[in-house]
Amino acid sequence: MFAYGEGDQVFLEGYFADGKKAQNSAVVVVDGEGKEVAQGVTNSEGQYSFQYPKGTDLLITLDAGMGHKTEYRITESELNDEEDEEASSNDDIVLTVENSPTDKSSFAINENRIRAEVERAVGKAIKPLMREVSEMREEKSLAEIIGGIGFIFGALGAFMYYKARKMEQK
Repeated sequence: MFAYGEGDQVFLEGYFADGKKAQNSAVVVVDGEGKEVAQGVTNSEGQYSFQYPKGTDLLITLDAGMGHKTEYRITESELNDEEDEEASSNDDIVLTVENSPTDKSSFAINENRIRAEVERAVGKAIKPLMREVSEMREEKSLAEIIGGIGFIFGALGAFMYYKARKMEQK
């Protein structure tokens, strides 16, 4: 499962290790105090969204049945896109621009507001990358499982070949 916040909404996508979408899967969302804040079912694309209750971390549980259950924790700071309104005037940077020796313009830039805006923009830009990394991790684990099964069959085949050769020699 992959989840992210955008505005006042939280979006999640559920999928299996082979990439198939977790359709019609039960979703339960609880806040930091363990109180249920949302519940529903994923759509045909394995997606579900709900309104974010401000001021809390969330634990999202997706149950696709038959033992396919996962949890995703998303913190308040990951979901909070609001700018820091309590920035003090001491954080202002004063810039002076000289267009000519006689024309000078000064203006102040609030460092906290710039930082908050940059963090919000970068966070929004990397959300698709975070989803792809999460999917790649799942694909890797599927490849490891298939590789392990192949190794077991290969070892079993070598053992059977050795045993058959030993039987021929008798």
